[in-house]
Amino acid sequence: MSFQVIFKRHYSTVSDADKGTLFADRNVINRRNVTADVHSNWAHCKAFAILEVKARIIAAAITVLGMQNINDQPKHNSYISLKHGTDQEKKHYLMKISGQIVDQFVLDKHALNSFLDSVLSAQEQDDVVNNQNLTADGRFPCRQPGCNKSFKHDGRRRRDHELTHDPPPVIPEKPALSATYPKKALSSVKNDDVFNYDCSLLSQGLLFMDFLDATSEGDGERSIRCWKFFLLHFKEEKSTTKYALEALYLLLQVHSLLPPAEAHSLVWNRTVNNKGGPGKNVALDLDMEHDNKDIKTPIKNLGPNVTEAAVRRISQGQQKSKKMLTRLDREITVKQRSGKHVSADYTKDLTTVSNLLIEEKVFQHSPGRQYKFFTSFARDPLSRLDMSSLYQWIKGHTKNIALGRKAR
Repeated sequence: MSFQVIFKRHYSTVSDADKGTLFADRNVINRRNVTADVHSNWAHCKAFAILEVKARIIAAAITVLGMQNINDQPKHNSYISLKHGTDQEKKHYLMKISGQIVDQFVLDKHALNSFLDSVLSAQEQDDVVNNQNLTADGRFPCRQPGCNKSFKHDGRRRRDHELTHDPPPVIPEKPALSATYPKKALSSVKNDDVFNYDCSLLSQGLLFMDFLDATSEGDGERSIRCWKFFLLHFKEEKSTTKYALEALYLLLQVHSLLPPAEAHSLVWNRTVNNKGGPGKNVALDLDMEHDNKDIKTPIKNLGPNVTEAAVRRISQGQQKSKKMLTRLDREITVKQRSGKHVSADYTKDLTTVSNLLIEEKVFQHSPGRQYKFFTSFARDPLSRLDMSSLYQWIKGHTKNIALGRKAR
């Protein structure tokens, strides 16, 4: 679903005039099997998106190194001394350049500071309410000495009632909320749609690729970290609120609802490796789809004789039948197809897109550059997220769990 969010934000069939966008690049390299609906052609859309992210990584590295094109020599962060260096020195240099790319084009420091400031402000607002004196059943009492009236909410009805007393009680002022970070001053500098678009695509694309890599490596802890970011992106997109809810309940199960042993199982028992070797894990739901395919074949062979008992018998014996057929093929030396998909060589397409991005100088901030379709493009989509609303949304669902209510 995170992949669909990326396409929804960055792919449009009417943006062919905007150079450097997904649809324009799709036309340049003639990827006609890529559509706006990623579910209709998942494999080709995913391969195209990964190619686009890799091309932007190359363009960002070219900018950081001060190069004019792929064949140029770096003018910054020279690696001449590492030509004959050790593997550890080369790894250190690679990590250094990668860190500069992340700092300059992936992380928006001001947006991150504003994001944290919004979180702290929402929490301070909640602390102001929680620090008030409440009754034994959690209600807000009237602040007039001797009055036994209480209210469910600290709202208008409580204040109106308190004004009926003569004289009314003295209500202390609420403490002003502090700002952890200074607010961004209004600036007359024009927006750069090209720079913001490519930084946004690079940031969200790297998050998606990190999740794919965590799945293939069986790294459950890294997958849960990715789900924390997915929660924010799903909540920002109004059409994916139910996925935000699923992400929230997953995180609540891991960090608070489940016992430690079950939480550990939920984190690390998310993939399966049927062939052995590093980087060959697949998600459990995908493995289940493979098992369903194995069950559908014998059910189809039943023809008109399909019954509930027959389907149950086939389902219960699916794993044993699979093992038996594998052993039989091995004994009679029948070679099985590996099932590995041969990847096409996309070097030419990658070079074409990379050169186009470098030529357009997409990672050099130039105020005033505008797109025709993606106008006033936000570099960080989470800057549109209402943190106060998110905070209350999370609190509401945690309260529903405590009261035993359904999520929706």
